[in-house]
Amino acid sequence: MWLRLRFLQGWVINFKIKIMKKKLLLILLCLPLLFTSCKKEEEKNAPLVSGNVDYEFTIKINGDEHKIEGNTIDGDPFGMGGVYSLNNYCASNNNSVFLEIKDKTESNFLSGEVIRCVMLFPNMSLGINNVNISFMGTSTSGYWMDLANSLQGGPTSIQTTMGPNLNQYDIPITITDLGSAPDLTSTYFHTSTLKGYFNGTVYLRNLDATSPDFYNWSIPIQLELDFECVRIE
Repeated sequence: MWLRLRFLQGWVINFKIKIMKKKLLLILLCLPLLFTSCKKEEEKNAPLVSGNVDYEFTIKINGDEHKIEGNTIDGDPFGMGGVYSLNNYCASNNNSVFLEIKDKTESNFLSGEVIRCVMLFPNMSLGINNVNISFMGTSTSGYWMDLANSLQGGPTSIQTTMGPNLNQYDIPITITDLGSAPDLTSTYFHTSTLKGYFNGTVYLRNLDATSPDFYNWSIPIQLELDFECVRIE
């Protein structure tokens, strides 16, 4: 009888030990799921911190280089002024690219003169896009106007096609990265930039009345563009 009681007691103890081991194993298996769930909840409730990206552009016109370069940690190159914005543009939206040196004292200025380049895209996409490029700014003087006047060319339009006809959307810009639109809180959260380039000959309209090519797009300019723009939408 005594031996039977000891046997039953031993069996009960072993059974309890097995149950405790299974419970411990179950708890260990559930811990990663619990931590993952808590982490996701923390990420969901965490405040959005402003992201930062590198940006730059280089414009070369007949060898003259105009360049800015920076990181959005020091402000956005949107040209609007204020605490979070610099006055030299290097920005893009869904159908335009804006490159402008407006203030040579800004921290992102590297070289060149005050200049403004605007590219209009009919349908921005990866690969070659035929675009309209204008260098006209708000001023009737400055680097671009002086260059056009020195060549006796019209400053209002450029194109890659020679001849008497206006071809606004014929400059082939290659887009290698569309970038991504920012998330907006009190500031911009950036993740990637729009990237593109062009290198070739473009023409100004000839305004020399003594020239046989008068009023034709016949004055050549060597143009190079290379840009990594901050997306504003």
